[in-house]
Amino acid sequence: MKWKPVAVLTLTAMLAGSAPVFAADVQAEPVQVVVNGQAQQWTSMPRLVDGQVLVPADQLAKQFGALIKQDEGSKTVTLTKGSQNVTLTVGSSMAWRGGSQVPLPTAPVLLDGAIFVPPNPVAQWLGGDSEWIDGTKTLVLSTQGAITSGVSPDTTNVPLTYEKALELAYANSYKVKNALEDITRTSKVLDKVSDNVEFVPARGGDTTTTQIYAGYAQASIAHQMSFRAYTMAQDVVTYAVKQAYNGILQAEAQQQAAEAALKNAQVQANIATVGHQYGTVSDIQWQQAMQGLQAAKAGLEAANKAVTDAYQRLNSLTGLPTDAKYQVVDQPQVDDLKNVDPEAQVARVTSDSPAIWQAEQQVNLAKLQLDLYTFNDKMNPDPYEAKQIDVQKAANTVQDLQDQLSRAVRSAYNGLLELRDQYQSLQSQLAAAEQSLKLAQIQYQYGTGIQADVVAAQAKVDQLKQQLANTAAQFDNLKMVFEKPWVAGGSGSTSGTSSGGSAG
Repeated sequence: MKWKPVAVLTLTAMLAGSAPVFAADVQAEPVQVVVNGQAQQWTSMPRLVDGQVLVPADQLAKQFGALIKQDEGSKTVTLTKGSQNVTLTVGSSMAWRGGSQVPLPTAPVLLDGAIFVPPNPVAQWLGGDSEWIDGTKTLVLSTQGAITSGVSPDTTNVPLTYEKALELAYANSYKVKNALEDITRTSKVLDKVSDNVEFVPARGGDTTTTQIYAGYAQASIAHQMSFRAYTMAQDVVTYAVKQAYNGILQAEAQQQAAEAALKNAQVQANIATVGHQYGTVSDIQWQQAMQGLQAAKAGLEAANKAVTDAYQRLNSLTGLPTDAKYQVVDQPQVDDLKNVDPEAQVARVTSDSPAIWQAEQQVNLAKLQLDLYTFNDKMNPDPYEAKQIDVQKAANTVQDLQDQLSRAVRSAYNGLLELRDQYQSLQSQLAAAEQSLKLAQIQYQYGTGIQADVVAAQAKVDQLKQQLANTAAQFDNLKMVFEKPWVAGGSGSTSGTSSGGSAG
């Protein structure tokens, strides 16, 4: 690379100084355990060692009802179940089974005083089976027979946190991958362009030198923008996962409410049918009860389909099997917003917006073109006054984007206030409905009430819980829009650059 003037080196250092640092993750990943379809919390959980999952021998023996023998200080452990007997030794990739040596996929290890062994083939030797799901770092164990080949293990009770779903989605997103590739690409372009810069040209200087330096400035901005585009690509994925994750919670709450509504409709239909037989319920009233029952059945069918669709949306983002139904466990929270200053947020978001940053750099480039304008360049069709107009147009674009973003943040804040108030109102309604349910249950218990009242009261409670879950999810989704408007297409998206394109 050629010698660079101080101004060029300073610009490069400034750009590099604000770039994020990427470091390898050396933290041990947590492993989940599911035994016969039920999530487990062992006192000592499995570990990932060099990419291989290993389980504590004592926990494995406990799950399979096997006897375990390990002499104090020994590096050998023996597991016995019925006629099955297997001995494993730390550091050895061979095990003894029934008097014969058999190979292991990886050697047992000693961790914190406990011997960890490969789950298979040990689980198979003890009459069961195991399967490793790398996507969610889940070990599935069957203590009775083999896990059916080609059939996804039951994941209904396996917890999936929002952070884990996000991690999977980042790894599964080609837009995030391309944005990361763009960082390398723009770096290579910048290196190549900078090789041709020998000094900072002055106004009226050589046209070729001026063009080279202008190209270097553009490459520098594109490189810096690639880092922002990578972060923005992650933000967009984050918002999509948040919507999908919360969407499951919303759909499941709707499903529960639909189940309660169907039960209530069935009770009401039964009462109407009996009354109709004895002449105390008219034909119209009976028909209305039957129509209500059919509507409730259709409502539950739609709710069940909505749950399936919600899981498929999340699975498509995370790369999990289409039919997987992991248990989403992170509930969205509704803040009181007392410590939130919308005007401070406007200033903060304006500073962080990728689009505004890029527009400001276009102002700088326009000024640079003006400063380096060559009056005697016959090949340049633009007069000096046109370059002055370009500067003003670029400044207008910055102001327009700032206005758009300010409106987006304030609109989101007002929406959050409405949802907060709605949530608090629903909480009060739920408290009253739960009291009514308790009263109906007591009256029914002592013979002064009827079961229909209890079922109707329960349906009301579940309906309000569904509305609360829906409102909390909307609040959680909108809060991210308030914090980063560009995730929902607000001011902050990029266009016209390779970096921006890969983030969108």
